[in-house]
Amino acid sequence: MTAPEGQLAADGGRRRPPTAQQFVLGELRRAITTGRLRPGDPIRQEALAEELAVSRVPLREALKTLQGEGLVSPRPTAAST
Repeated sequence: MTAPEGQLAADGGRRRPPTAQQFVLGELRRAITTGRLRPGDPIRQEALAEELAVSRVPLREALKTLQGEGLVSPRPTAAST
C-alpha cells in the first residue's frame, strides 16, 4: 500500500503531507473498502506497522478511530485473558 507524496492544493500550492496517523487511517480504510482486510481478519499491529513503515502509536490511534466508526472491533488476545 502506498500513498501519494503530496497533493496539490486548490491554489496550486503544495499541501502538507498527512500525519502518520492520517496516512495509516487512509491506508486501513482503503484496505477495508477494497476487501484486502475482510471482516474477521486479524490485524497484526507489529506486521502492519512494519508494512506501512510507521510506529505502532499512529497505527493504534487509527485503529481507535476505526473502532469508533464501527469498521473494526477489538478481540481479546491470549495475553489479555
